[in-house]
Amino acid sequence: MPIPTASPAGASRPQLLPSRFSIAPNWLVLQPMRNEFDLGDQIWLTDGQHWIGPFPVSSEPIVDEDFALIRRDGEWEACWRRWQGKSQIFSCAAPLPGEPSMPRNVLEASCKGDIAAATVPCDLPPGMPASQVEVPNPFQGLKEGEKLCLECWVEIRIFAVEGDSTMLAVVEWNREWGPEEVPPTPDRRLYVLRPGEAPQTLLPKEERKEAEIGVDAAMFSPDGRFVLIPDFSSMAGQFTTWIVSWPQGDRVNLPGVGVWLRPKPEWLGR
Repeated sequence: MPIPTASPAGASRPQLLPSRFSIAPNWLVLQPMRNEFDLGDQIWLTDGQHWIGPFPVSSEPIVDEDFALIRRDGEWEACWRRWQGKSQIFSCAAPLPGEPSMPRNVLEASCKGDIAAATVPCDLPPGMPASQVEVPNPFQGLKEGEKLCLECWVEIRIFAVEGDSTMLAVVEWNREWGPEEVPPTPDRRLYVLRPGEAPQTLLPKEERKEAEIGVDAAMFSPDGRFVLIPDFSSMAGQFTTWIVSWPQGDRVNLPGVGVWLRPKPEWLGR
């Protein structure tokens, strides 16, 4: 794998994060915004206190699937791939210091509920920290125009790092959309659920930078200590990323797109 040519020396190095956001031994890839409406064509590697880069990429938003930690000659390297037609081109950066943590398994469950209910009970499968949780419904009494949204429902996804008792609930409303209708941008709300405690809001709507937040199991860091939450307006080409300590909820926002670096042994057999 070739080492990519560095971008121009004048490239702006991102600021170090506050000391409490030393995410080591995790590393992430950040693709900073070049300006308010323009996603840049460079990436940086960081553990929160060190920045390595920049390296050139396309100006399309980076995705988790295209990055990996690969062990070669006793050292871990950050590698990524890009596509030319049906061919994959692989590149690797210089070796990263330290050893990555052993990835922890992220559990996931889902349920639906009544839009008119104040809370929604969710039955969880074996392996989750609880057999049932009560999730707040922030969309209770939702109206479409002047009418109550009678054909709507609440969709909930529950995430938990295996071995931890704290859960993350993602709540949004939905309904059947006709062929002539355009669904709105999903309005997702996040809650921290702890056994025996009242749910707590994570990343309140008034804190968000853009129109939509993205959530899936890949948002948890490999060691389960942080959550990476995309906060974006794809139509306007504006992207920011929250790094949230889990489950404490302390957070910092970076302008750009971020993804975790994870060991992917399957890449060695490409």
